[in-house]
Amino acid sequence: MNPAGRDCQAGGGGLSESVTAGAKGLWAGIVAFGIWGVLPVYWKQLEFMGATSLVAQRTCWTLLALWPLLLLRRKGICADRRVIAWHFLSGALIAGNWLLYVWATLNDRMIEGALGYYINPFFNMLFGALWFGERHSRLQLAAIATAFSGVLLQMPSVGHFPWVALALGSSFSLYGVVRKRSPLGALDGLAVETTVLAPFALAWLFMAHSSVPQAFGESWPHALLIAGTGLVTAVPLLLVPQMLLAGALVPYKEMNRGLFDEAKLERERGGVPVPARIMPLRYAFEGMLIAQATRNPFELERIRLQRKIERTRDIGGELGKDSLESFEMVKDGLRRLLASGAENEHEARLLVERIRRMVDEGSPIEVATMKVWPDGADAKPTYTFFVNERIDLLVREAETFRNDYRNEKPRHVFLALEKPVPFATEQLETMKFCGWVLLLVILSCGGVAAWVIGKQNRSVK
Repeated sequence: MNPAGRDCQAGGGGLSESVTAGAKGLWAGIVAFGIWGVLPVYWKQLEFMGATSLVAQRTCWTLLALWPLLLLRRKGICADRRVIAWHFLSGALIAGNWLLYVWATLNDRMIEGALGYYINPFFNMLFGALWFGERHSRLQLAAIATAFSGVLLQMPSVGHFPWVALALGSSFSLYGVVRKRSPLGALDGLAVETTVLAPFALAWLFMAHSSVPQAFGESWPHALLIAGTGLVTAVPLLLVPQMLLAGALVPYKEMNRGLFDEAKLERERGGVPVPARIMPLRYAFEGMLIAQATRNPFELERIRLQRKIERTRDIGGELGKDSLESFEMVKDGLRRLLASGAENEHEARLLVERIRRMVDEGSPIEVATMKVWPDGADAKPTYTFFVNERIDLLVREAETFRNDYRNEKPRHVFLALEKPVPFATEQLETMKFCGWVLLLVILSCGGVAAWVIGKQNRSVK
């Protein structure tokens, strides 16, 4: 497949990792989800076609909408047999997902269809754990359970077993799993998928309709609506990878730079990223990121040992023999922790616990001679089993801004570990700061709600 007749280059069609990826990703998400939000109204205008014919038309017109982009790009698609096979499978999954969603919309089951996409993130997490080895902390599991309980509360509104919702959510997640097996970018991948599905779509349209006018609704308005299915399908699917790129694929330095308005000025001032600025519960968002960065066994032990060292240094003066010995053990324990490795998360947890126990209860020779790196070839540094690299970098850069020697007064920096508090000399840990802010928000909302209800009750009397 080489529409422009040029040589193939690996990874053609991948989206540019520009410094404005974060801002682009935000707008890409708004546009994509905005289009998806009004799609049920669009499908309702085409209910005369039937779900299967509508999906067949959607496949063909999406392919036609993509080819001009491929020709303008003047770069071929690298798609060998293996890649085409993966995209045939992913195309079948997305076509089945389209068919089921359109059928649900045309048969007045839109609530169940919408519920399917609310369920979809939970299938993503399940499949991530099964096939990609992803693990979640207790705090993350609590957040997942809370969100899942919210979805369960919507189940009674369906009125029966939500098989459509479950099928939609699982098929879209499986599409994502299969799609990860291909090296192609968004444009190339969607082009290959629609190309391999187009013969089947044309065959169905040929068999299901006795004439070309009948296949297009026998009127120009209907024909234009049918042709538009290509654009309303292709645009969101091309925008979503840009949205994901902003949070998952762009190198941290570029992603963080793009998240700020007037990038350099905002970063120098320790500004708040645009997405966080528009979140109603931005402090909950910030608190959860800080918790993920610091509330894991490795970071808890590292911070504990670091604070012990700092407290001892702050004492000043000469240390006694026992105090000096303990101080050296703590420093050696911290060095051992940072240089430690393990082959799996269980071993990493046991190793962190052993280092903690040795520092607190062992002798200097035991700490100095403790083996902290296994002999196996699969060993990795201990911190890799607990620390999210992206979030760790976010926090580290925020701390760099907060501790800048040029600061004339304490700075309120997004994702820093401590926050300045008005009328207080000491800074407060960010998690506690966010907790107090959220508590004040909840109490304020409760107070406003009580005032409104009381006012309404008085007016009824």
